[in-house]
Amino acid sequence: MKELEKQKLIRSKKDKVDERKRLILLISKGKELILKMKPVWDIMIAVLTEITDNQNNMLKVINEAKKK
Repeated sequence: MKELEKQKLIRSKKDKVDERKRLILLISKGKELILKMKPVWDIMIAVLTEITDNQNNMLKVINEAKKK
């Protein structure tokens, strides 16, 4: 969290009711980063969906191989 604050992606403050909690706010630079990363995330989701939804289900095969 501190690193994200240093990079000015978020702002945080203690909760007035419960000081153990921190309230997190995504600020404009963080929102811009999310917009820039969305195409990358979309590609990752598509690739991971293809890996897990295909007929052979590669992740299942990998997990079974790990067990052996």
